[in-house]
Amino acid sequence: MSIFNSLSYREIIKDKISTLKKTKPGFGVLRVSQKAGLHGSFVSSALKGHKHLSSDQVFALGEQLGFSYKELDYLLLLLNYERSVNQNLKAKYLDEIKAIQKENSKTTTHISTKPQESLDLDLAEYYSDPFYKIIHVFLGIEQFRQDPNLLALQLGITHKQTQKYLKRLEDFEIIKFSSPIEVLKKNYHLPKDFFICKPHQATMKLLSQQTLLSLEEKQKESVCVTFTGEEETFKKVHNEFLDFLKKAEKHVKYSVSKEVFQMNFDLHFWSK
Repeated sequence: MSIFNSLSYREIIKDKISTLKKTKPGFGVLRVSQKAGLHGSFVSSALKGHKHLSSDQVFALGEQLGFSYKELDYLLLLLNYERSVNQNLKAKYLDEIKAIQKENSKTTTHISTKPQESLDLDLAEYYSDPFYKIIHVFLGIEQFRQDPNLLALQLGITHKQTQKYLKRLEDFEIIKFSSPIEVLKKNYHLPKDFFICKPHQATMKLLSQQTLLSLEEKQKESVCVTFTGEEETFKKVHNEFLDFLKKAEKHVKYSVSKEVFQMNFDLHFWSK
């Protein structure tokens, strides 16, 4: 679970200890306090809300609990926010917290694929037609690099269309025709603020929905849920998805490329 959705340094520390308890028998507040050079009774009292920890104490505990420096900085910011009695300073800390939360709610902060820094006309064309991306990904599989004619059968397009897409991918310097085809670039990720992003997502999802209708049940998992809650519920579900995305990427990274899959995720308000 990402810590950046919480406004309480105490809850973050307690959640981390609770998580580590599941894999480390006997682990708890007293043990981590001792390792951090702190009195367990004091730390326990502070985590219950009876008093505040100091910056040094939060840092020492955070190091023992395995937080990154980025996460430690966030913990210390939360501590300053909670301890501050000056309303102007408290508001300043809250603005900084919200900025960090917004940055860490972006999908790009949870996956290793680097976003495009610029978009030329070739890449604009690449993102305007979903088949460019799909064929590009299929070419990550050896049998399709060896025999690109298989693409037409898999995607339900003509051989002429397949050759057109392959030719343009070579023009874009994404692939190089050889035997087998050589993939020169991979792992593109399009930032949300690029003008082509929303049209690209819309066409990909439309093609995906059309494909879903033709697949057998064993070849797909499709879920549609409408639910009630509060804004905090929305944030928590969103955060869970970002954590899932990290785990999913690890499975993909270390797997053998034999098939191409599609995953779409939409979470939105119905009210405007």
